[in-house]
Amino acid sequence: RDYTEAGATEPAGPSSMRYDDGGYMRDYDFTAVLRGSEDGMLLLEQRNRIKLGDELEILLPDGANLRLMAGQIFDQEGKALTAARHPRQMIRIPGAIDKRYHLPLIIRRLCHNADKNDDTEEV
Repeated sequence: RDYTEAGATEPAGPSSMRYDDGGYMRDYDFTAVLRGSEDGMLLLEQRNRIKLGDELEILLPDGANLRLMAGQIFDQEGKALTAARHPRQMIRIPGAIDKRYHLPLIIRRLCHNADKNDDTEEV
């Protein structure tokens, strides 16, 4: 949520309270941990629900994030899924990551209320 300077520059009063958006304001959700990459598939440890069509970003140490789409999702046995729903579920999605990046890496999903970030590359 947004913050005010109340209490830092003047005594807090009724005008310093914000009631219009009482929830969290965030642009991204932490979605998964990238654990591996093999044969054109990324191995993810799911932390928040991932569904078909989700736009994901792999956060890289150099700041050049990689964008990918969850166009297909598979469980460890190769069964196609419409969504990964179980915390810490190991899933695979099509993609690749340069071997110079040390794993694990964080994967996030753009929240629906956020604007797209233009400083990312497509995978």
